[in-house]
Amino acid sequence: MPSMWIHPALQLFATIAGGYVFYLGIRRFMMLHMKKKVPFNWKGHVLWGKIAIALWIAGMGLGLFFAWMGWGVMLITGWHYIAGFIIIPLAAAGFATGYVLDKYKKKRAVLPLAHGINNLVLMLLILFQLYTGVLIIRDYLL
Repeated sequence: MPSMWIHPALQLFATIAGGYVFYLGIRRFMMLHMKKKVPFNWKGHVLWGKIAIALWIAGMGLGLFFAWMGWGVMLITGWHYIAGFIIIPLAAAGFATGYVLDKYKKKRAVLPLAHGINNLVLMLLILFQLYTGVLIIRDYLL
């Protein structure tokens, strides 16, 4: 079923965007907590962060939809879907804290650190999703 490939393609694009956002976030961490003078693309970080999170959430919905349409069943992919459900609150927290940081700009240390830690865990889970997704493609789609 060709439509089954929409989910992994979308999630791969989201992960590439998220990787860029994470790279920018590391630069921000270096500025705030390591006192390094490095440029930080605030607008790019915010824009691509919104895009990555929106695509991850949309991709999860599409993954469930295409599993149902293609296999007639959902939630059979073990750790892949379990990690996906853990990702939802982390993505929501990353979006919410990022929104506050962008909307109400002021000098802070704790909220950006909480935002960064949340999104570090989010990225680790996304990479785990990438790994388990490759296994699913190998076992179910190839």
